[in-house]
Amino acid sequence: MTKKLEETFNLAPQVEEESTTSVIESETAIEQSTELTAMLNSAIETTDKIDAALPMVQDLNQHDREMDEIHIKALNAFEELFQLGMNVEVHAGAKLMETANSMLKTAMEAKDSKVDRKLKMINLQMQKAKLEHQIDKQEKKSDVNEIDGSGSVVIDRNELLRRISNVKDSSNVDK
Repeated sequence: MTKKLEETFNLAPQVEEESTTSVIESETAIEQSTELTAMLNSAIETTDKIDAALPMVQDLNQHDREMDEIHIKALNAFEELFQLGMNVEVHAGAKLMETANSMLKTAMEAKDSKVDRKLKMINLQMQKAKLEHQIDKQEKKSDVNEIDGSGSVVIDRNELLRRISNVKDSSNVDK
């Protein structure tokens, strides 16, 4: 890197590291990537379980079809009442416009009901996944001493770039 880039991005000067530390770091990166792969595979298995459980529930799409039918019928009724309200006298048209408005509201509520149902299903799936994760965690806790904690890992940008370059270097060596 050039000195100007280091000054612009407020980077520490790059120091040449020994090859032994890079080998150790690459081995650590490989171990971490295998752990990450195992964790991702278990997450995929969990989502597959959830997806497999959902089709067993009867008539999940029945509600969607019914709400679509209600929506279409309400929109058609709105159009007819609106056209009729525009073609009659003002005192009679007001009641027709009010009824057309209620049909439009019914159409909107049908779509909202459909979205709310999907959101509830997603929420239930997430709760189930969380429960399964807690159960798996409790089962593993007896095998491995894990420390539960909350928070985040703070790492500076230089360290992150170094780790990324080590991972890229190790992937090039594998080829």
